[in-house]
Amino acid sequence: MQINNMTVSEAIDRYIKSKYTVLSPSTVNGYIIIRRNQLQNLMSVNLTDITSELYQSAINRDMLKYSSKSISNAVGLVNAAVKMFAPEIQSKLFVTKPQKTKASFYIPEEDEIDIIYSRIKKLKPILIKPFLLASQCGLRPSEISALSGDCICKGQIEIKAAIVLDHQGHPIRKAPKTYAGYRSIPISPQMEKVLLKNINNRKESICGGMTAKEIGNEWRKFFDTNTDLYYFKFYALRHYYASKCLLMSIPQRYIAELMGHSSTNMIERVYQHVFPSAMQKYKLLLADSMDMILETN
Repeated sequence: MQINNMTVSEAIDRYIKSKYTVLSPSTVNGYIIIRRNQLQNLMSVNLTDITSELYQSAINRDMLKYSSKSISNAVGLVNAAVKMFAPEIQSKLFVTKPQKTKASFYIPEEDEIDIIYSRIKKLKPILIKPFLLASQCGLRPSEISALSGDCICKGQIEIKAAIVLDHQGHPIRKAPKTYAGYRSIPISPQMEKVLLKNINNRKESICGGMTAKEIGNEWRKFFDTNTDLYYFKFYALRHYYASKCLLMSIPQRYIAELMGHSSTNMIERVYQHVFPSAMQKYKLLLADSMDMILETN
């Protein structure tokens, strides 16, 4: 296909195809979603007809619907595709992306975790193991999905793989994205016993073959029938685990290793949450320390 006749959408399709064997299935799926839904005013434009004004207009329209991170991802994909097929054009395009906003996460408190677990045991036993693996071990949903009985041995969980959906929505097993993804998570004998319950074959799935998507669906159904509880996404349990580790004064480099990060950057930028109850405790300690100096003078 001549560059003169290639649209932005076609360039992205060809870019994805050229990277298909080196990108993870979830990344490919994300790119396809971007191409179908974002910067739509730009997708039918020929590469030779793109201008900074036209590009910026498409970005501005998306700002009404998408987060700054989502738009940045879309711009990154378009830039990569245009650079591959028309580098002389890409170098002349100048656009302004929306400013990054500080991410806001809801992190459940200890008492919420206790209440949710007690109800899951009675009302939604299918979620017992996923819930424990996320909240007490810090596993990603895709890692939970890939766990089999032989991953649990001698008081630890060995993370060796993840199950993700490919661009056609089919679950596939893949190796961790980075070397840091291979790791061991310490667990208690009681936790090991719970996780291996009803597992007759060590090759058998710990969570009955549930995919990450299915875990998320069951999680939402649980809250649909427990409307007195504050709903938060299943992934927030991983944030809870990180915050709990921080409050236990575990060094960040160890937390990063336990969670499968290659550095502490993610811990500092994303997981540095403070439980409201803990913050109140520290505020009282600070207030008491003020009285100490007032009483001695």
